[in-house]
Amino acid sequence: MQKGCTNLFVGAVSDILWSATEVYGRSLCNHRRAYKFFTDSVLPRCNFPALACESYEKYLEGNCFNCTDPTKCGNMGYYADKSTGRGTLYLLTRDEEPFCGK
Repeated sequence: MQKGCTNLFVGAVSDILWSATEVYGRSLCNHRRAYKFFTDSVLPRCNFPALACESYEKYLEGNCFNCTDPTKCGNMGYYADKSTGRGTLYLLTRDEEPFCGK
């Protein structure tokens, strides 16, 4: 479940607006966000910082916001291959564009 897609009606309306010129079927809001995240990640001002954490719940509680070990941090998107972080990493996105965390 992506932020901004929790309300099925709002997600469907935003999906229609984003793809008004497409002839073929529209995907749900959660899936449509994937290409938006990627295109936002190309912008120099738009980072998607991801951190290692014991669990997503602990990440949401704020227990994993310091990145002291670069092998446990990364960025999602176009520049992900430049990151040294490996394994399960967690990140948050915004409700609206730009979706990046920074």
